[in-house]
Amino acid sequence: MGNVISFSADIFTIIASSIAIDIFLFKRKTIKSIISLLLNYSMQMSLNDLKSKIEKMNDYSMEDDDGKKEIINLLHDIEGQIIGNKVLNNSFNKVLVPSPHEFTFFHI
Repeated sequence: MGNVISFSADIFTIIASSIAIDIFLFKRKTIKSIISLLLNYSMQMSLNDLKSKIEKMNDYSMEDDDGKKEIINLLHDIEGQIIGNKVLNNSFNKVLVPSPHEFTFFHI
């Protein structure tokens, strides 16, 4: 009885392994496109979240203390989100931090 269970477990392991190999070898492009789709979706969600935080800052005024605190908190949230996301961080660094070659008139 134990040999039958062991043999059937081995057969199911071989079948599962062959399915995994088949998926890896022949469905690679599909898996790659699904992962790319998920990454793009998460990036889009991050950008939408940043946009909503920036739009929310319009609701507050710098003239009162509560408004200042809320704006500062939102800016800290935005900063943390950009620093925490490598793709956003690299993108913002390329846009916001000029390269030394752009300011050639400062060089001697």
